[in-house]
Amino acid sequence: MGEALRQRVTSHDVAKAAGVSRTTVSFVLNGASGQSIPEATRQAVLRAARELGYVPSAAASALRSGGVSRLVLVLAPDWEPAAVTDTALSELTRELRSLSHATLVARSAEDPDDLELVWRTVSPAAVVSLFDPSPAVRTRLERMGVPLIEVFLHSYGDRAAHEDVQSEVGRSQALHLLERGADRLAYVHPAGVREPAVPLDRLRGAREASRAHGGGEVEAVTVPAFGAPALAPIRGLLARRGGGRLGICAYNDSLAVAAVTEAAAAGIRVPQDVLVIGVDDDPVTEVVRPTVSSVRFNAGAHMRRVAAAVADAVGMRRPRPVPADPVVEVVRRESTS
Repeated sequence: MGEALRQRVTSHDVAKAAGVSRTTVSFVLNGASGQSIPEATRQAVLRAARELGYVPSAAASALRSGGVSRLVLVLAPDWEPAAVTDTALSELTRELRSLSHATLVARSAEDPDDLELVWRTVSPAAVVSLFDPSPAVRTRLERMGVPLIEVFLHSYGDRAAHEDVQSEVGRSQALHLLERGADRLAYVHPAGVREPAVPLDRLRGAREASRAHGGGEVEAVTVPAFGAPALAPIRGLLARRGGGRLGICAYNDSLAVAAVTEAAAAGIRVPQDVLVIGVDDDPVTEVVRPTVSSVRFNAGAHMRRVAAAVADAVGMRRPRPVPADPVVEVVRRESTS
């Protein structure tokens, strides 16, 4: 059996090491105002706490603040790894830190057993859900008196997204291609993604934009998977492009790059004959030739709005105004120039 766990360092240990009372330790470590503590004493307490590795008890801190938790629980599904997701969660963590709240992300929160363990372990001030919570979760939070902030970014069954971000991605792609001279549009997306509503929302957005701007019907082209299996359907799309300029809205930048390279291999000029735009603004879009246009997610602006919603829910004053920046924006490069 491994080495036994060390006993938790307490404020009593800090007081003994610094040669002061536990009350003085409490005043120093909690930043109590109105206490005339000599600077040398304050530094001695801080040094002892640092050397001993003292960590204040969260439960005790909550009791001192009237039982108010400083933890925001983020419920997230088991998404496919993506840089944009990590960036968004990092931005949310930074924003909530500016509100003096810690962030805990439960990445498998759609699993009832995992979520039940979470409820037994933490007592959050608020819950941010990145998916449509079940009725059982909603009922539990209501009974706990914990506010729920819903920010799921794609539709769930017949429920529309909290912010229709995925549809806005498709609309932005289609509108950009139509403005750059596309005569007809196609939407290329993979089968079998973990969040099947995402490609459907984007296709819906592209079709709405196309109809509104006289671009006709958008052809949906499903590829079996990323990588080599995606090439055959893309080749077929390029082979039947007909006259005029074809605009390709790709589900992500990997498929957009595949479309650009397949067009080059077939002797089809990009952007003169085919216009291509992806999603995510991946660095790969700038190392291929021609460089590939993309739709970028403004994770910082969006998560500042989420943090503001948390502040409103827990009755806290916002530190700064909520930005009006768009959540998605087109990054134009050579494939649509």
